[in-house]
Amino acid sequence: MKLHLKSIRDSIPIFVWLVTGIIALLAVAAVFIDSLVKVPAFANAAAILDPSLARVNKGNNPDALVHVVVFGDYECPNTKTDWPMIQSIRRSYGDQINLVYWQFPSNRHLNARAAALAAYCADIQNQFWEYSDLLFEHQNRLQQPDLVTYAKQLGLDTHEFSVCLGSDAAAQNVEDAVIGALGHGIKGTPTYIINGRRFEGVQEEVMLRNIIDAALKAVEE
Repeated sequence: MKLHLKSIRDSIPIFVWLVTGIIALLAVAAVFIDSLVKVPAFANAAAILDPSLARVNKGNNPDALVHVVVFGDYECPNTKTDWPMIQSIRRSYGDQINLVYWQFPSNRHLNARAAALAAYCADIQNQFWEYSDLLFEHQNRLQQPDLVTYAKQLGLDTHEFSVCLGSDAAAQNVEDAVIGALGHGIKGTPTYIINGRRFEGVQEEVMLRNIIDAALKAVEE
């Protein structure tokens, strides 16, 4: 019995070395195989096909061949994170794309709906993007007096703006936007749709630009 136990003890180091060697060989093989496999350019992007939003009949250029839809919420910290990138893309591509900011205020955010109403009213006076800058800049100050202050800061007609805030038209616009977003299965903000491909959450600007460039190239061919 003692000899049997001794032989087992003597064999343990050999077994350990054998297992270690196998693991090392597997690791080398994995690296080699990985070098042969071409990883998709945007492997980290959660792309979902959404052809129903490949084209939208709103935005700065509905006739464009590339449509970029951004579902956002003015009180959403992630939308705020992406906002400078959204503005950068808008300025860079201009009329090459149809960039649409689609209102999707969350019920969890106390002032998000009021901010969406205010953005609609600013848009009536052709100051949507400038006004949205102020909303994200002052994300923690979005009560009605604040909203009017931002309108005044941009030189908007504050009387017209205030009337608009309480109008049925503004309320209906935001309600329709929310219902539309839910109907398309949008769950959170920001969410991007680029020619029918959906990307959820905060995104890399380089990645989005590459996707837009690829979409522009595809429609030109």
